[in-house]
Amino acid sequence: MSDAELQEIGKKHWSRRVFEMIEQLAPIFNYDMLYLGGGNAEHIKGDLPANVKLFSNVQGMAGGVRLWTTAPH
Repeated sequence: MSDAELQEIGKKHWSRRVFEMIEQLAPIFNYDMLYLGGGNAEHIKGDLPANVKLFSNVQGMAGGVRLWTTAPH
């Protein structure tokens, strides 16, 4: 779901691909919650499923740091 693809096909079609990806991931990973982030996440058009949330890059980094510091060594 690259920026180049977003620029090439436009936000509407790119968003459709994001939703298709979400549909494919759900049965594979059986997640309780899927967090989507990155600079282009703000361009997603449409309502996300209830178990999919957008987060900022800062929130993603903070979560990664927290996992790193609390993981058993």
